[in-house]
Amino acid sequence: MSHKQRQQRYLRRLLVKTGLELFSKDGYDETSIEDIVKQVGISPRTFFRYFRSKEDLLLSGNYDGAKIGVIELLHRPPSETPLQAMRGAFTMLAKRCDETREATLLRVRVIYGSQTLRAAQHYDTVRWEQEFLEAICKVRNAPESAVFNIRLQIGIATVAFTGAFDAWQADASERSLVYWLDEAFRTIADNIPV
Repeated sequence: MSHKQRQQRYLRRLLVKTGLELFSKDGYDETSIEDIVKQVGISPRTFFRYFRSKEDLLLSGNYDGAKIGVIELLHRPPSETPLQAMRGAFTMLAKRCDETREATLLRVRVIYGSQTLRAAQHYDTVRWEQEFLEAICKVRNAPESAVFNIRLQIGIATVAFTGAFDAWQADASERSLVYWLDEAFRTIADNIPV
């Protein structure tokens, strides 16, 4: 890695760190790009070389969960039920969240603190579910008549992940998201015949 690349990487990380600190302290909606660049000591133009918006900054360092989920779903055995495949995909996502627990939780607190970001997150969930549906149907070469059942299983898995994620955030003992996801799917298996 060249000296210039190291500098760019450092500045990108500094922008993310500063942005997250300001979002956490002052609120996402109340923090402007100008506030971030002033704190870092750069121009807005330099900021836009690294990020398209403050939302882009907030979500940087995160992974595109849908992309990881779709890749995982495309490699799951076709013999699995859609619910089993979703569990496998969400387990991969949960492992990534566990690896970056502190940053993930900080981002989530910022997102939950903003109506705008919560609405965007809801939209993303709907988009993810559609992408998951397309991936599962592709792997299984599913007929149109199976789409309703697959969509329901994706919805159940998404609710399980959301419930596990909420429990993970609230867990003072800091058990892993994978632990909570296993608990959620165990509860489903014990109570909902799929």
